[in-house]
Parts: sequence; structure tokens; C-alpha cells
Amino acid sequence: MKLTRRMLLLLTLTAGCSGGGGVSTPTGVILVLDWPDASRVLPVAAKSVQVRIKKGSKVLAEKLFLAGPDAEEQINDLPFATALVLEASAYATNDATGAPLATAAIPFNLFQGKQERLAVTLASVITRIELGQSTTDGTINLTAVGRDSAGSAVLTLPEQWQWSQSTPPLGTLTPSGASTTFTETGFGIATLTATEKESGKSGSLARPVCVGDPSIVPPTVASFNSTAPIDVMPLPDGRFVLLHGTTLASMDGTGAIVWQRSVPYSDGSLVRRVLGGYLAVVSKASSHFRMHRLGDGGFFWEGSPSLQISSAIGDSDSRLFAFDGSTSPPTLQARELNTGATAWSRSLPLAELLWADATRLVVYNATDAAYILLHAGLGHSLWESRVVSGSKFMGIRLSGTSPLIFSLAPGELRAILLGNGVRLWAVSATGDQGYITPDEKYVVVYSTTACAAYDPATGAQLWSRTGLTQVIGMLPNGDLLVLPPIEVAGCQPIQALRPTDGTPRWSTYLPSTKVAGDRFVARIAGARIYVSLTGAGGQGTKPVFALDSATGIYLWGTREYGPPTSTAPLLASGTTLALPVAGENRLALLRESGG
Repeated sequence: MKLTRRMLLLLTLTAGCSGGGGVSTPTGVILVLDWPDASRVLPVAAKSVQVRIKKGSKVLAEKLFLAGPDAEEQINDLPFATALVLEASAYATNDATGAPLATAAIPFNLFQGKQERLAVTLASVITRIELGQSTTDGTINLTAVGRDSAGSAVLTLPEQWQWSQSTPPLGTLTPSGASTTFTETGFGIATLTATEKESGKSGSLARPVCVGDPSIVPPTVASFNSTAPIDVMPLPDGRFVLLHGTTLASMDGTGAIVWQRSVPYSDGSLVRRVLGGYLAVVSKASSHFRMHRLGDGGFFWEGSPSLQISSAIGDSDSRLFAFDGSTSPPTLQARELNTGATAWSRSLPLAELLWADATRLVVYNATDAAYILLHAGLGHSLWESRVVSGSKFMGIRLSGTSPLIFSLAPGELRAILLGNGVRLWAVSATGDQGYITPDEKYVVVYSTTACAAYDPATGAQLWSRTGLTQVIGMLPNGDLLVLPPIEVAGCQPIQALRPTDGTPRWSTYLPSTKVAGDRFVARIAGARIYVSLTGAGGQGTKPVFALDSATGIYLWGTREYGPPTSTAPLLASGTTLALPVAGENRLALLRESGG
């Protein structure tokens, strides 16, 4: 039986002895080469097998077997010894030259009067399979190479290769030995695997495929129509608050109206903050505002026409802080959320209300580039801290030995002690956006194409990334959502970077029809990330895609809806996405099945 078939090397080791006046059996080894079909065996490319008997590094005996019928050889005059080793190697040549295709090493002992019988299967020297890819005229070409532990390529036969892909299939494989072509026909990440059957080793390559319809689970589509322009505010619980004409309403994710109320003016707008359990509607013409309960929309109290909410924030004591920007000088007022009663009022340059708790209120005066800490209960100033012009408030860290305010200015990141306004540290930083992670252990700063993380206690930079296509913003767990550069045409990578070291927690791909003038926009809403293309670069609607924010798993996508211009934002609440339809007083609601 020839070596071109499956083979098993059977080694019979016989230790001789004498006794009873019989003939002494020579001390030695009987080698029997047998290559039956049914066993896992030598590589079928083998043309010779070399056998050595060794003691340590010393070769005691050596024999070369060529491809041919089964053979039997006896090697005599071996010493009685322990710690001998039989080494066998298979080669693709007739003279045992070149790199071995398979090897085996069997330790044994030779004792007088003892016979040892061993069966040995030579294992392939292939330790890993390496895959490479290239593209020629739109065709994906994959090539597999088996390598040994030293990294050298190992000779294989074409029929020993098997190719497969993950399910669902995202294309067609056309194998030809150690090579294959892959024709893409789907959307997702295709895992392509090559297996060398003699060694049993496999190698895989993950390739993004962005061809054809991207939808996996089509969204359930509902619609909300109006005769007037719609002002929309998403709520965290899957509902939306709508103001259209003189109607204030709450809608759930299916498009059903939960409640609706009338307001006395048609030029109103929503204050985009949830103020405890209330919401505020402001009339642009009369500088008048009304407070409504979120639960049922019931009117609760209203402000006088002279009070204009230019910014508002609610604190843990259910108090509303609001600026009246219509007076000169402007007035900051503290009002009880449930009654509207004024707790205190003081003249203060128009400032941005940033943060409040039961006893402290932080505001930022952009004109003077100063942070001001006020007593939330009494309204008097506790301290004022000047910063670099153009600074932005990033957040507050309450944990640690001292609470800190983090402020970001062009070229500078600064930490200010909340207790007294003194600068703790300031470091050079590139970026115009940033945040504190929910666990308050990292400060992340980013620009359009770069990002970095800092130690909040010292300001030391921990890591940085540059050259990104786009940085989007923080995910609920504190990861940073980014778009790396496109490596495969038509596939836009999207990653969640860990704030600890900037490495991807997960990575996936989106189909990209991006052209000049387009940019990606995203809305992060709890467990969902909604991504779309928007801008002036294309005509008609743009695609919208939904991802799981914790894992990056692609949930659904549609090309039917999507804001064609940057003036139509993504409005998300829970698992529902509300899209203003361009040119119409209508919202399209997208929600995955079962959401």
C-alpha cells in the first residue's frame, strides 16, 4: 500500500533475552511499517520516512523507508538502556531532505527479557494556519498557509484543504486547494475558515461584508401626523413629549397617544430638560411659561409674562432654577417645582446653569469666563473661579477626597476644587468635548477625529487615539463611541473604546454610502445606538442603523427613512426612534420587532 494513501506507522520494539539453553535473542528493535487506510496517518504528500534511535543527543541507529509496500526491518546490537528515544519524520522527498511534514518522538527502554510493543501515529508539524487576503477586480482572494512552530511554511496537498464560512452565509466560496475566492452577497461580519485536514489545524479571518440590503430584523413602522410643526422631546422611559400648535401630548413607542392637553398659545417650545416630574412649555412671543406634570400632562402652575426661562435646572429638593433674561440686569430665580413659589431671586449676569444639589448650584458666565458657586438654598455666592476664555463645563466628580469640577478650554483641561474654586491641576489637552465616566474614574476628552483619557486625580494622560474618521460620544457604561478609518470599501467600522486603555470593547461595521458633504450622526439612548448619515452630500433619505450599545450587535437597518439634512435630528427613547420626515409635519417611528 503506497504512501499516497492514509498511513499508520506501527513500531514494534523487541528486547531480547536468553534462557533455558535456548538461542539468545538479539537486543534490538523490529520496525514494522504498515499504512492501513482507516487510521489518521502520515501526510499523503510524504515520500519517505526516516527513523532514528537516540540516547540523548547520540544517534544509535538510523533507517530510511521509501514509499512502497509494507516493510519490516530489524535493528540489532542496541545496548540495554533506559531513556532511549525513537524519532520518526516524514518528508515530501525521497531522501529525507527539506522540512519535515510530520514528526513523532517516543521515549522507551530496552530491558533484558522484556518485549515492548508500541504503535505510533506521526503528528503533523503544522502548528497554525495563516490566512491572507487580497482583492483583484472586486474579487476577494484568500490563501491559506500551514506553518510549523518556527514559522516555516509546510508542504501540503491541495485535496487536504477544506474551506467554510460562518452562518448565515454572506457570500460564496470557490475553493481551489489552499486558495479560494469569496464573492460577497450579504451584510455583516463573515468568518472565513481554512482547515488542513491532515493536521486538523484551522485558521480564520473575519471580514466585514456590506453588500445588499442591510436589514436583519425590519423595524415596525408607525407614524404621527400633525397639521402644525412638531417640537419633540424624548423621555427616558420610551415615551416622547410632543408640542404641535396648541396641543401638548405624550406618545409611546408605538405611536399611541398616552395623554394630550391644550396650551393657550401656538408659538410654544419645550424646555429640553426634565425638571423632576415636570416639563416646561415656553411661549416665544409672550416670554410666558407653563409647568405640566409628566405623568398626565396636567397644568400645574405658570410663570408671569416677565419670566423667561433661558436655561433651567432642577435639583434634588425639587427646586427649579431659572434665568429671566428679559430683565436688565438678568435675574436668577429659585422656585419650588410643585407650586412655583419663589424661594429667592438675585441679579446675576446671564449664565449657564450647570449642576445643582440640595445646597450647591454651579453656573458658568461665558462673558467673564468664570465659574460661580451659589448656595442653592439662599442664593448668595460662595466663590468665583476665572478660567480660560471659551471654556466648557465637562462634569463634576463627587467621589474621591475632594469633589472636582472639570472644565475644558481650547488646549487645556482643568480640575477645580468644588469646595473653594481653587485650581487643582491643569494640563494640555486637544479637544472640544469631554465627559466624566459614570464610575468617575476617568476623564475623556475628544475632538472630531481624536480622543484621550486622563486621570481625574492628577491630570496624567492615560492613552490617546488619533486619525479617527469621527468621534461620536459616550455610551451609557462610559465607553467612547468612535468611527475608525474605512479599510474595506463600503464598510464603516464602529467601535466602543474602553476608557481604561482606549482598546475596543467591541467592534462592528455599518454599510457606508457616505459621499462628500455627508457625516455620521448618532443618538445614544440607553441600550440602543442609532446611527445615520446626514448632510448635503447626497439626495433623498439616508440609511438608519440600530446597534446594541453594550455589545455592538447589529439589530436592524433601513434605507427607507432617515434625515436627508442635518436639520432633522435623530430623536430616540428606549428602543424607539422618532424621525421628523423632511418637508412634512410628520414623525416616522422605527422600532425593532418585540421592542
